[in-house]
Amino acid sequence: MDPSLNSYFSRLFNSEDPLNSFQPIPPTPESSSVGVGLTQEDLETDQEPYAFFRHFRTVFLIDDSVSMTQHWGRVCALFKEIAPICSQYDSKGADLWFVNHGHHYLTQMRNDGTDNNASAIFQSVQPNSSCRLGRRLKRILKDYMRLYIRRLKGEVENDPRPLQFVVIMAGAIDDDIVQPLMWTAIGLDILRAPLFQFGVQFLHIENKEIRELNELYSMSKRFNFRPIANTEYMQWTAHGVLGILRDFAKASVALENERADKSESDSIFEYDSESSSESSGESGGAYIT
Repeated sequence: MDPSLNSYFSRLFNSEDPLNSFQPIPPTPESSSVGVGLTQEDLETDQEPYAFFRHFRTVFLIDDSVSMTQHWGRVCALFKEIAPICSQYDSKGADLWFVNHGHHYLTQMRNDGTDNNASAIFQSVQPNSSCRLGRRLKRILKDYMRLYIRRLKGEVENDPRPLQFVVIMAGAIDDDIVQPLMWTAIGLDILRAPLFQFGVQFLHIENKEIRELNELYSMSKRFNFRPIANTEYMQWTAHGVLGILRDFAKASVALENERADKSESDSIFEYDSESSSESSGESGGAYIT
C-alpha cells in the first residue's frame, strides 16, 4: 500500500540516505489548482514593477552568524529601504527570517512610508555563532511542503502561494543545505507542482562562490530534478535586490509555460539549466529555476 503524502514527505525529510529512500510517485489529486495560471503580466506592469509580490510569498533569509558582524549596519539600511516597497503589495509586510534568531515581519509603522521596524529588528538581533543555514531551510521548507500537501488533499481551501527565498550571507555555510533543497525539488516534481512553486536566490555579500550550489547543480543534472537555486552579485539598493527577485520569478514562470506547451504537444521536457540561466541575464552563480 502506498504511504500517505504526509508520511511520505516526513520520511523524505528525515532520511539520512535520501537517494536510496526514493519511492515511486504517489497518486495526487488531479483537480488541484495549486500554483497554476501565472503569466508574465501578473509579475510586472508599468504601474506596478514588483507586482510579483501579490502572487509569490517572498522570504528574506539573513545570515546572522559572526561573519555578518561588519556588514550588519549596511544590511539594516538595505531593509529599511526594502520595507515600504514590500508593504505596498502585502499589508503584513515582508517575511524576514534569521538563521539563528527566527522570524520577524518587516512592516511599515506609518502609512506615509516614512518609518518602519527594520532598525528595531536589526538592533534586537545581533550576529553570533555559526551559519547553520541548512537547519533553518529544512524547518521552513518542511512546514511549507506539509501545507502544500494538505492543499492537494483538500484539507485546506487556500492555495499556498509559490515560495521565493532570497538568502543574504557573508561567510561559509556550516551545515548541509543540499539535502533540504534537493528533497524539496524532488518532492515538488513528485507532486507535479509548477516550476515556479519554489525557488531560492543566493546573494553573497563578498560575491564568493557557494560550493554547495555546485553540488546541488550536479545532483539535479544527474537525477533530472528541477533546478531551484541561483546566485547573483550582491546589490545594495532595494530596487537592485527586488529586481533580481522579479527576474527570477519571471524566468521560472517562463520555464513552466514552456513545459506546459511541450506537455500539450506530447514532447519530452528536460530541465535545461543553461538556457534558463541565460534568459535571466548575467549570473554570479550556477543556475536558475
